[in-house]
Amino acid sequence: MSIIATTVNRYNLIIQIYIFYYCCLCISSGEFIRNDDHQKIIMNNDISKTIVQLYTLQQNDNGDNDNNVIQLNDKCKNHASRYYQDFQNGKPWAIQMMDASSKLQSGILLGNLIDFGSFDECIKIINQELKDDIIYGKHCFVSIQPFNKTLQRIQSALSLPSDRIANISSRPGDFGITWSICVPDSCQANDIQTHLQNYIPSMININHNELMIEVKESKCNTRKDVYLKLRSSDWMAIMFCITIVIVVIFSSSYDLFTQNKDPEGGNASMKVLNGIRFLSTTWVIIFHRFFVMMFLPNINSVDLQDWIRQMHSTIIQGATVAVDTFFTISGMLVLMSFFKAMDRDNKVNLFSFYVHRYLRLTPMVAVVTLFYATLLQYCGSGSNWSSVQLGLMTPCRTHWWSILMYIQNYVNPDLYCITQTWYLCVDMQLFWLSPLFLYPLYKKPTIGWIILLIMIFLPMGISFYLAWIHYYNGSLIFQKDLLQTHYFTRHYTATHARASPWFLGLGLGYIVYKTKNKKLTINPILVIIMWVFTFAMLITVVFGIYQFQQFETPLNRFKASSYLAFSRTAWSLAISWIVFASIHGYGGVINTFLSWSGFVVLGKLGYTMFLTHLCLQFASLAALKTPQYFTMFNEVYNGFADIGISLLMSYILVVTIEMPANIIEDYIFKKSTNQVKTVSKKDELKNGY
Repeated sequence: MSIIATTVNRYNLIIQIYIFYYCCLCISSGEFIRNDDHQKIIMNNDISKTIVQLYTLQQNDNGDNDNNVIQLNDKCKNHASRYYQDFQNGKPWAIQMMDASSKLQSGILLGNLIDFGSFDECIKIINQELKDDIIYGKHCFVSIQPFNKTLQRIQSALSLPSDRIANISSRPGDFGITWSICVPDSCQANDIQTHLQNYIPSMININHNELMIEVKESKCNTRKDVYLKLRSSDWMAIMFCITIVIVVIFSSSYDLFTQNKDPEGGNASMKVLNGIRFLSTTWVIIFHRFFVMMFLPNINSVDLQDWIRQMHSTIIQGATVAVDTFFTISGMLVLMSFFKAMDRDNKVNLFSFYVHRYLRLTPMVAVVTLFYATLLQYCGSGSNWSSVQLGLMTPCRTHWWSILMYIQNYVNPDLYCITQTWYLCVDMQLFWLSPLFLYPLYKKPTIGWIILLIMIFLPMGISFYLAWIHYYNGSLIFQKDLLQTHYFTRHYTATHARASPWFLGLGLGYIVYKTKNKKLTINPILVIIMWVFTFAMLITVVFGIYQFQQFETPLNRFKASSYLAFSRTAWSLAISWIVFASIHGYGGVINTFLSWSGFVVLGKLGYTMFLTHLCLQFASLAALKTPQYFTMFNEVYNGFADIGISLLMSYILVVTIEMPANIIEDYIFKKSTNQVKTVSKKDELKNGY
C-alpha cells in the first residue's frame, strides 16, 4: 500500500505542476473571469487529463470535430498509448519523458523565448519492458509562432504597452516561442506537428489559423544522433592525425637542432607588427564571441537588442576594422619582400613567388577543413548540436575545393567553409594580382604611384556605390541570418569592396622600405599633431557605427554609404602612422608596448588562432543544454577564455602541422636561387587573423 501511495503522490505532484502550466497557457486565450477585486481561472478535473494527453500525443476526446482526429503512424500510436498509460501508472520511464519536456518558461516578455527541456534526460530514456519493442526517448524542438491576433490577446490580458510586444518582435529572427517535447522515438516530426497543431489551439480556445506550430526532423535528436558511429572517412582522418603525431617527432627534432632561430623575432624595428597583429586577433575573437550569441537562445534576448544600441557596445562591434589592419600589414610586407628580392637578384621567380605563399598558408587550412568535414560532429552533443555542426560541416564537405583555391568569397559566398577564411580569400586574390602593381612601383615609381592611388580610391568608390543602391546600413548588423545577407556576401567579404587598405599597405611598405636605413628627423610638433590625428581617426571609426545601431532612426543613405566607403581606409591610415612612427623611433610608449618580446611568441600562434577560434565558439554554444543569460561582462569573460583555449590549441597545431610543413617547404625551395620568400611566416602570414 505504501508503494501505491507513493506512486499516487508522485503522480499528483506532477499533475499539479502541469495544471499550473495550463493556467499559464490560458493567458493567450484570455480564459479569465474578472471582477472588480480579483481575477481567477476556473479549472476542473479534466484539465490534468488534457495536459497529459497533450504531451503523450493522445487524441483530444473533448468534442467530435474532425480536427481532433490525430493521425499518427501505427508504431508511434502504440508507443504513445503505452506512454500515456504508464504515466498514469507512475512508471519511471514515462514520468522521466514527461519531466524532460518543456514547460512554459518565465521571462518570455524579457525575450526568453526558447526552452531546451531536459535534453540528456530525454535521450537517456529506455523502456525495455517488451524486448522486441523497445522505446527510446526522442527530443524535438517545437516552434510556436503566434499571429497578430494572439499577440494582441497577450498584450490585453497582461495590460502591456504596445511597444513592449514590438521590442520582443524586433529580436533577431521571427517572434515565436520554442519549446521541446520528449516523445517515443518511433514518432516522426510530422506526427508531433500534426498532433500539436490540432490539439493546442482547441485546448486554449483559439482558431487554428491564429497559431502556427512547426516541428522539423532536423530539430529532433535520438540516441543514434548523439552516440554516432565513425565512418570510413572519419577513420581516415584519425589515421592522418596519428601519422602527423609520428612525423612531428622527427620533423620538430630536425627543426630544433638544425635551424638558426632569431630570439628577437627578426628586425627589431619591425617588432611593433607582432603586437598589432596579436592584439587585433584577440579583438576579433572577443567580437566573434558576441556574434555567435545571435545564433543560440538567450534568456534575455531583448536586453541583447538594447545592448546593441548602446554606445559602449561599439567597442566590441567595431572590431570588424581589425581585418583592415591585417590587410594593411599584409600589403606592406608583400611589397618589402618583393623589393628586397628585386634589389638582390634584379628579378623575381613568379612561380616560386606564388607557390611559396600557397604552401605557407594551405596546410593548416586543409587540416582544419578536414576536421570540420569529419571529426567535428563527434566533439559534443546537445539539442542544438546536430543543426549547428551540420551548418559547419556541410559546406566543408561540398565546397572544400573552393577554400583550398581561395575563391569561395565569389564561388559560394553564402555557404562558407570556415566562415572567417573569407579574409584569406581576399588576401590571396590580392597577392595573385600584386606583381601588376609591384613592378611599376619598382621600375617606374611615378607611374606606379598613380596606379596605386587609383587602386586605393577605386574600391572606396565601389563600396559607396554598392551601399547606396542596396541601402546598406553603415555597420555590420548583429542578426541571426547575417551570413546570408546581401551585405555580407556581396560587400563585406568581396575583394572589390575591401581592397583599399591592402593597397594602402603597399604604399606604406614603399615608404618604409625606402627609408629603412635613413635617420628621419620629424618636427616634434608635427609628431604630436600626427598622433592626435591618429587617435581621433581610430576613435571616430570605432564609435562612428553608433549612429547606425539606432534602428528606430530612419536610414541616412549618404551617411551610411560614406561611412562604409571611407571608414576602413581611415582606420588603415591611422595604423600606417603607428607602424611608421614606431619603426623610425617616434612611437614612444606605444612602440615599447607593441614591441614587447612576448608578442613575438604569441604572434606565431595568431594565424592558427584565426582558423580555429570560431569553431570552438560555435561548438561551446551548440553544446549548451540551457539558454544563457546575456551580459557584456559574461561574454567578454568568455571571449578571454576563448583566447586562452585557442592559444593552447594553436600551440599543438603549430608544433604538429605548421612547423613540419614549413620545414618541408623550406627544403623544397632550399636550392632555388631565384626564389622569393614572400615574407617569413613569422612576419607575413600572421598578419592575417
